[in-house]
This record gives sequence, structure tokens and C-alpha cells, in this order.
Amino acid sequence: MARADSSSAPANAAAVAQRLIAENNCCAILGAFASALTLAISDVNERRGVPLITMSYPDLLTSRGFKNVFQVTPKGSVIGMAQFNIATDLVASAGKVSKMAILLEGHRITGL
Repeated sequence: MARADSSSAPANAAAVAQRLIAENNCCAILGAFASALTLAISDVNERRGVPLITMSYPDLLTSRGFKNVFQVTPKGSVIGMAQFNIATDLVASAGKVSKMAILLEGHRITGL
């Protein structure tokens, strides 16, 4: 098994994925932890025909129609909507609540 560090930069992640595939004849790549890195890696994997298995959850990963990207977690919009529904259920059960805030990192809740 080969390992590499992208140093948390999308351009580096793409270069690292390219190198791993070329130098190690990888049959698949598992990663990355951050959405921006995963999106960069997914472009490389799709072009090279190498499966990418990821626990990253941006909706864009599955909306581009790539055949070699496997997202094994719910999409970000699903997680966001679940958080919203739980929060509103808690507010409804708590009685009178005048304000509520939902903090998310880099996600947009749609369909509200």
C-alpha cells in the first residue's frame, strides 16, 4: 500500500493522486478527508479510470456523473437537511423559542 500527503492543498492532492497512480499502478485510491481535496483527486481518478472511494460528502462528487467515484457517506445536502430537521423538531418540542441558529461549514441547505 502506498501513502502520500497532499499537504491540504487541492493542487497538491491532484498531483499526489496522479503520482500514486502512475508510480504504484494503484487499482483504487481511498481518500481524502476534505471536500476540496477529494474533488481535485476525483478529477484525476476519473480521467485515469481508477476508482476513488471516499468518505467526503460534497454533493458535487456524485452530480458530475463520474463512473469511478464512490461516495460511501450521505451527501452534504442530506446531512444538512437532517440537521435542520432535528433542530426544528427540538425547537417544536421545547415550546416557545424565539431564535435558532444552524452553523455549518461550507454547506448549503437547499429545499427550505
